[in-house]
Amino acid sequence: MCFVRDKLLFNKRGKNNKSPISYLSSKTLGLLIEISRYLYDWPLVAYCCEVYQDRLCRGSSDERNRRKKIDNLYLLNRAYLKQGLFESSERLLSGEETNLEHPKLQSEYYRLKQIVEDLPPAYNRLRADKIVLTPLASWHKEDFFLQYSDPTISALCRLPNFDYCSNDWLQWLTVCRQNPAEHLLAIYHLDWGFIGSASIEISKGTGFFYYWLGVDFRGQGFGPKAVTVLLDWADTHMDLRSCYTKIHEDNLPSIKATMKSGFEPLPITVFIDDEEGEESLYYRGKHTNINTLCEKINKFFSDTCALERAAVKNSQKIRNNTDNFILPC
Repeated sequence: MCFVRDKLLFNKRGKNNKSPISYLSSKTLGLLIEISRYLYDWPLVAYCCEVYQDRLCRGSSDERNRRKKIDNLYLLNRAYLKQGLFESSERLLSGEETNLEHPKLQSEYYRLKQIVEDLPPAYNRLRADKIVLTPLASWHKEDFFLQYSDPTISALCRLPNFDYCSNDWLQWLTVCRQNPAEHLLAIYHLDWGFIGSASIEISKGTGFFYYWLGVDFRGQGFGPKAVTVLLDWADTHMDLRSCYTKIHEDNLPSIKATMKSGFEPLPITVFIDDEEGEESLYYRGKHTNINTLCEKINKFFSDTCALERAAVKNSQKIRNNTDNFILPC
């Protein structure tokens, strides 16, 4: 992906302000589209398909060319959907060059309408700069597994070890989406495609979130940007008033990124009975005493049927000395 961008970067321009991709032969452009699909590089798929579609529209009007246009439109629309670019998909499928009489494109148009109808409120606010958050869907499976292959992700996020060849990922996705309080999202970068995933569960104004990024995309500011987008949206449109997250104490990059997003560490540990390992709790919201925050997160876990429980570290000392502990601004 890096090599292709170095040679054919979207914003490179040659003579007549044209990108290098526009000078490729149709055969080479077709091979580049196939390579991009193989890498699940949907931004590059979309860019190449746009160039190819323009070329096809200026070509002959015979049946062979018409079939190529339909197939390319279908793939271009899929690339838009993968990235959560629903407005681009709508413009494409309702444009003058699109033949919606074709069953393949008709099906895509009706599917798009259903997708948009099921989107959370103000979904167009789930983006900033080149980061786009879009509801995680079945068509993200390949992209998800490509980045989820790092075994530390499942361990740090307490997520399952999915088997690509089974239906366990789809079953997990279905269960998550049946919970109206949980919003499970894919994190896309408009240059790189799928880079990770985020989830926020909100109950009575209290939220609990986690996120992860693929190993190639960490340490570049994408995580804090995605978290900011998610929480700003939840604050404004989902009545989020306070939010928690838990992090392993040795996960220093996540701790740094989370604190950059406005979270403060709490002297509270989160654990699951009969499981090894504890995690520290981080909080964003109105400042109050520690015992109240601990009770509040345990109430959240109870309301959402979560397995986790929280306990104040050195609880006796906390009760004696810091009942009115206020988080530092």
